[in-house]
Amino acid sequence: MALRVLNLSSNEISAAAADRFYEFFQNKNKLVQFDLKGNKECDAAAMEAHFQIRNNKKTIALDLRSNQIGDKGAEYIADALQNNTTLKKLRLTDNRYGDVFALETAVCIKDQKKFKELLLSSSGIGNNGVRYLTEAVRHNSTISIIDLSDNQIDDEGLHCLTDFLKNNKSVYTLKLNTNSITDTGAAYIAEMLNKNTTITALELDSNKIQDEGMENLADAIMKNNTLTTLGLTNNPSVVGVVLEQFVTARHNKRLTKLQIWGKHIGINGAKYIGLSLQENTTLTELDLAYCRIGEEGIKYIADALNYNKALIEINLERNPIGNTGAQYLADVLKHYPTLVRLNLEQNEIDDQGTQHLAHVVEKNITLKELNLKRNIIGEQGAKYLADALTKSKTLIRLDLGDNRIGNEGALYLAKALENHRVSINFEPYR
Repeated sequence: MALRVLNLSSNEISAAAADRFYEFFQNKNKLVQFDLKGNKECDAAAMEAHFQIRNNKKTIALDLRSNQIGDKGAEYIADALQNNTTLKKLRLTDNRYGDVFALETAVCIKDQKKFKELLLSSSGIGNNGVRYLTEAVRHNSTISIIDLSDNQIDDEGLHCLTDFLKNNKSVYTLKLNTNSITDTGAAYIAEMLNKNTTITALELDSNKIQDEGMENLADAIMKNNTLTTLGLTNNPSVVGVVLEQFVTARHNKRLTKLQIWGKHIGINGAKYIGLSLQENTTLTELDLAYCRIGEEGIKYIADALNYNKALIEINLERNPIGNTGAQYLADVLKHYPTLVRLNLEQNEIDDQGTQHLAHVVEKNITLKELNLKRNIIGEQGAKYLADALTKSKTLIRLDLGDNRIGNEGALYLAKALENHRVSINFEPYR
């Protein structure tokens, strides 16, 4: 006759020894009761629960509150639940770790076939908790929102979730803010986005994603036309802010202003801004002040302006685009049909770059305000501008404070203004 009950209570049995018993009896279906009470190191209640759930098919509810169940105990219970179809209610509150709370929720999900929202932010469920929940929702076709923010989830736990979501057709909102997702996890999410066609909102704020991870995400986002809301702020890579703007610009055709101020987005960021401008041709204002785009980055912006012809105001203050960048812009803005205000303050532009911008002053028929303060414009640059002013029909304000124009340069400008009503500001930066 097979052993059905084993009582080893109060025997100073260690957790390791208890685990060996568990492994031995794992496939011994005849054992119904295994009593380890009074062995302080063991997850006794959890192990007893394992055998009860597995072998007693009449058990529909189990109350294990306040039993000091930890990670190992949660695994015992999770193993038993895999093939259980009768347990309807499991209570695990007031135990040691958040993953046992995830187990309790998993049972609830399996019992309620119309379970729609999994909201477990700040529950400390960790990677094991994600695994338990993923197994529970795998056969649920109604769940639409998953919020597991602030749960100590890293790339390992995330992988379970993204594998499930690749082919899921019901979840449209996924929130994973304030976890420990790195570039590896970002690659998992990118894989998922390449296959998933239902998620419209994805939040990954305050994780640990760097430039490499953002590049992987960007490749997937460019191909994914379903995603309409994206959160990537407070990650080590500032490119996330640009990707947020890209998704917004792509889907919000009422958006009129694209603004990223004071983020050092660099060349890669500028590339995605350029793509944003091509995706959304209703934008009327572009504000990228203090973004350190540089001359290579500004080329992406300039190229995009060949497709977007609606911008009224462009602010590129303090992006060291230099003379080459000024030329890229000038080539496209000379005949740009809507531009009214252009701000190129503090961009390391000297006389050579000013010559290109003078062509914009001369030929653009909508430009009214040009800010060139705090550059390196000298006498020759002032002459280029003065000659252009005599031919401009629209410019009414020109800011040239904190340059190197000198007396001769000022005379060139003064002469140009004899028959033209343009306000020129020479005041230094304060």
